[in-house]
Amino acid sequence: MNSQDKKELKRIANEIKPQFNLGKEGVTKNFITLVDKYLNAHEIVKIKDLSSASRNDTIGKAQNLAKELKAEIIDKKGFTFVLYREDME
Repeated sequence: MNSQDKKELKRIANEIKPQFNLGKEGVTKNFITLVDKYLNAHEIVKIKDLSSASRNDTIGKAQNLAKELKAEIIDKKGFTFVLYREDME
């Protein structure tokens, strides 16, 4: 993905509200399944970390989730992050 594509995805992400809230249970198998289904349908998802963790914890969760879902982190702001995965069809 080139920088122009990434810039366009960030613009799109700025216009949407978080679709998922990551709670105190963290990244569970059920959460991964839900986000995976959402990415299959929409390719881009915004997630907000609601736990009282530090921003570094949020970045770690984003990286783990991106790895599990074979997605790319497009943007990180505070406790919110955006994942993108191209349609796998």
